[in-house]
Amino acid sequence: MKLSAHPLWLVGFRPFFALAFLSGLSLPVLWVLLFAGVAPAPSTSFSMVQWHAHEMFFGFAWAVLGGFLLTSTKNWVHVRGYHGGTLMLLVAAWLFERAGMWYEGVWPPALFRLSNNLFLASIVILLLWTLVRHRKEDTFHDNYFFLLVLPLFLGASLTRFTDNRVNRLRGTVYAAIVVQCAGLSFFLPYAECLPVLMMYIPFAAALGAS
Repeated sequence: MKLSAHPLWLVGFRPFFALAFLSGLSLPVLWVLLFAGVAPAPSTSFSMVQWHAHEMFFGFAWAVLGGFLLTSTKNWVHVRGYHGGTLMLLVAAWLFERAGMWYEGVWPPALFRLSNNLFLASIVILLLWTLVRHRKEDTFHDNYFFLLVLPLFLGASLTRFTDNRVNRLRGTVYAAIVVQCAGLSFFLPYAECLPVLMMYIPFAAALGAS
């Protein structure tokens, strides 16, 4: 049996929920070891708080969100969904980003930029293509929300690493608002998301200014 035909690669949630489980299990342990000085720090110019926040948001959280959306979008529009080689490439891009954050200090800037945008750009484009191409078959007509929110993740991604502190702060706040609004939209009307999001801005501001 070909590797791409393995049951792990049949549907999006399988590899990405597995990655979320592994990163959720290992990141807290690694965080403790780094602060205790037992494990060597990443070769990065970012602070440990920024590195940890990035891995929790763009690593763990996007493994969960990506796995969910890759599976749910195919069910919403009644198509086969991405599988096999496509999922393998997405997983490789996700792992590439983890390596990029660890070795940012020794990688060429262009390679680091590529590693930190390849996964998010790829999965967002694939999800948007599914929703737009099969819009007429979509059984949930309020899914236009994802057509608006998913591109915002790319904006957050492109502004998260800059030399200008104001831009870094804006990108961090942007990212926090986007992810919370996306999550809350499953439970609250869209107009009710914003008041709840306000309590996350101080944390995002502190992170961006660190």
